[in-house]
Amino acid sequence: MKKVLIINGGQNFGHSGGKYNETITKNTLEVLKSFGNVEVQITNVDEGYDKDEEVKKFVWADYIIYHTPIWWFQ
Repeated sequence: MKKVLIINGGQNFGHSGGKYNETITKNTLEVLKSFGNVEVQITNVDEGYDKDEEVKKFVWADYIIYHTPIWWFQ
């Protein structure tokens, strides 16, 4: 069984509300579930996180997927 950590780096602010990254994270989870041999943990950065717990997740994971927002004006 493969272990995957998904990090949703989206933030709820302005007009977007973080929906784009939330949608990508949900879709990624659904695709990974379809493989049937994948265990997934998700961190939503905007909800806060414990740094020690995140280190444990990084050590646990075989793969790490980081969905980061893209702001075209920066």
